[in-house]
Amino acid sequence: MAQANVIGTMRDINGLSIKNATIIFNLLEAGAAAEGLVVPSIPITTYTDDVGFFSVAVFANGLDKDFPRYRVELVEGSKILDTYYIQVPAIRTEYSLSELVQFEQSNRETTPISGLDNYYTKNDTIANFYTKNDAEARFYSKTAIDTTFAQYYNKTEVDTQVTSVTNRVAANESSISSQTTRLNTDETNIATNTNSINALTPRVTSLETNTYSKSYVDTKFSSYYTKTQVDSGFTNYYTAAQVDSGFANYYTKNQIDTTFSGYYTKANIDTTFTQYYNKGAIDGIIANIYSKSDSDGRYYTKAVIDSTFTGYYTKPQIDSDFTSYYTKAQVDSKELLKADKTYLLSRGMNLITNGFASIGDLTNFSQFTLYPTDTAAGGASFLATGYAGNLQLDEHISVDPTKYYRWTFTAKSINYVPLASYFFAFSRSYDIDELPIDPWHYTYRPESYTTLTQPLKPGDTVIHLTSVSGWAGKAYPWIKIHQYKNGKGFTWGPKTYSRNTLINYAGDTRTFQDAGVDTTANTITIFKGWDVPNPDAADGSWPVGTPISLCFPAGSYQYFAVSNTQLPNAWTKFDGTIGGLDTSGNSLQYQFPTGTASIRLGFLVNGNNGNTQDGVHYGNTTAISGLAFSEVNIQNLTGGLPGVTSAVVTSGGTLHFTNGILTSVS
Repeated sequence: MAQANVIGTMRDINGLSIKNATIIFNLLEAGAAAEGLVVPSIPITTYTDDVGFFSVAVFANGLDKDFPRYRVELVEGSKILDTYYIQVPAIRTEYSLSELVQFEQSNRETTPISGLDNYYTKNDTIANFYTKNDAEARFYSKTAIDTTFAQYYNKTEVDTQVTSVTNRVAANESSISSQTTRLNTDETNIATNTNSINALTPRVTSLETNTYSKSYVDTKFSSYYTKTQVDSGFTNYYTAAQVDSGFANYYTKNQIDTTFSGYYTKANIDTTFTQYYNKGAIDGIIANIYSKSDSDGRYYTKAVIDSTFTGYYTKPQIDSDFTSYYTKAQVDSKELLKADKTYLLSRGMNLITNGFASIGDLTNFSQFTLYPTDTAAGGASFLATGYAGNLQLDEHISVDPTKYYRWTFTAKSINYVPLASYFFAFSRSYDIDELPIDPWHYTYRPESYTTLTQPLKPGDTVIHLTSVSGWAGKAYPWIKIHQYKNGKGFTWGPKTYSRNTLINYAGDTRTFQDAGVDTTANTITIFKGWDVPNPDAADGSWPVGTPISLCFPAGSYQYFAVSNTQLPNAWTKFDGTIGGLDTSGNSLQYQFPTGTASIRLGFLVNGNNGNTQDGVHYGNTTAISGLAFSEVNIQNLTGGLPGVTSAVVTSGGTLHFTNGILTSVS
């Protein structure tokens, strides 16, 4: 029994190549020439390459109308994209798949086959039936075909086409006869070409022995110039003789270096001066003393040297001139010069630098404009412009969050627009690494507090908990690990402060849906992989037993002095007290968030109600004057609480205070 090669290229309905697909040839009938041959149970399989091409050897024989018959399946992944039926004659040693499909269609019987006499296939050539995968019978029963009825026409619907199909079959047989003649001619041509190839073989062998390939030459000479390139390139060069004669009027670098050994260069001087302060510079005068434009290259011309060295001092001149300088050691040892006396005096007992504009500039108030035209106290006020602006003082104020602090200041609308004069004053808390503290860093939901029962590592989408009680039905379901090590190496414990949080500002701001809370398995399925690694673990995982809970957002500012108030066109005094550590797990306005090491004070100004922008009312400007922030307040003396009005009886009388501020004595 002979073999033939089947080739083809697989494309989809858009004409694009189907890459890396599987082609399966199932042998259905071996043909008369293979009588007694056992049909293989394992099909012949091949694959398409990167352009959709395949080639495979199958059985073939030369008996008329009784050739080996195959079912060919095109499979991509687990999906059968198409199925073909072919017969393989032993006329040639290679066929395209499309030729064998046409050959099979023209060679098969057109009479309906027993067991399927009620149906023809949907294919207009009628005879392309489905066959079984076993050797016991060639066809499926009518019942089996009925399950795929949508792929068949009723016999009566296609009877009118039988005559036409018969004629087409006859025409195909004639075409095959013609192709057979062409194949015989092709075989003769192949024999002739084989002789020609044999004759060329010695020449090819000689060329391979004595010749470099183009790729070899291109690779080897990629770092070379051609003679033409070099000859043209040297039009921009001088010969050695030209250069030697041209430099007759030049000094060598060695001659210059020897001659001017008694001089300092600018680089020498600049280096030396890094160890000195000029007396004038210390007094506030900065002077550029030396200047020189260096020339590059090995030689200086006489003209360049003569003009350049008029800008140099000799060593004796410089050495004697240093008598008018202080060294760094001398200057640094003088305590008066290390600290700015004016800067220190601007604070007094006040923790706000330059709060009364006593420095005379915008020190600590770089976002404002100095406004000496109108002030309630001190040398000037600080003017805040801009629509719904947010302005903060520059400096951090270190605080003890267990103590109480009073903030006082006076403010006024200058270019008064009542509906655009809403005014807020706030503090913003920072941790020891000067990272801003947001509510989710210190808030938590007590009812959700629990521990991990399995390690939680980066990329996990399921969190295993001791209990999921209190995790469903929450707005902003953000997640916090109750363990955090700051930049100084201190580790915050449970229910205090942690920046190890999983939050989400996008979409509905959730990190998981309520449907992701499994009360049976005690698990939470989150939207994306966990991305809060443990810095103390090599794989970033949090161990079993780690405390975890929900946290939530709130306002990041403490508005303890004034909030959302229309500021009139008159100097108005404001004060407020903040103090004590907020350990409630909530976000309180009059206490410092857990983790606070310093604060910055600031204002929301010139906005509409709620510091918004309605686009209609704007143009207000705000002046702020006499800012003071001090630890010395009635809370620290009496133990009073912010926001509480009470009276304290002392031996000297009764102290009356509102919101922690002493208002009168009786």
